[in-house]
Amino acid sequence: MLKPWMVYKRLTAALLLAGAVWLGVAQAVAAPKVPAPTVLVNDFANALTPAEKETLTGIAASLQDATGAQMAFVIMPDIEPFDDMTYGMAIFDQWKLGEKGKDNGLLILLALKEHRIRIISGYGLEAILPDGKLGRFRDEYLVPYLKQNRLGEGLANLGLRLAQEVAQAEGKTLSGAGAQAPHRKSRRGDSPLLNLVVLLLLVVMAIVSSI
Repeated sequence: MLKPWMVYKRLTAALLLAGAVWLGVAQAVAAPKVPAPTVLVNDFANALTPAEKETLTGIAASLQDATGAQMAFVIMPDIEPFDDMTYGMAIFDQWKLGEKGKDNGLLILLALKEHRIRIISGYGLEAILPDGKLGRFRDEYLVPYLKQNRLGEGLANLGLRLAQEVAQAEGKTLSGAGAQAPHRKSRRGDSPLLNLVVLLLLVVMAIVSSI
């Protein structure tokens, strides 16, 4: 007959083993199966024109030639049942974006059905492109174009801004498609006209209150 402490020990080991097996199965099931990359511009939703794909490819190639950093554009029709961060990280890790040993990859992911945008930079670019800056660039250089159904132009604009930020930080100059100037769209609250109207209202209110 087994002593109580031996029963407890074996039961604990069995539970740990069962937990490890369950965790491994759960991770295998939960891991997104992402499509294999074809080129730097991967439009799996057929949302871009050939000319737009060529422009984006030129921007990504210009960045890679100048700095070695690799930028990939990915457009998915949907990413169900995953969130954009999980799916984006799966693409980033499975495609091994960036130079080996430098981790200087950059991913721009759009999930059309979910209306989600995810930009992920490798560890080698985090100092240049931290999350806060990525979010700001997304809002200023891409989102305004998406609201006008100008997806290709928006991606090119964002890609230019990201590429030039990396090149400038590394003291490099982009050529070809990467040499164009990106256009920053003023956010609603940053409109000069709106600011002027607010200022005039404040002046009027101050004059009225002093009478």
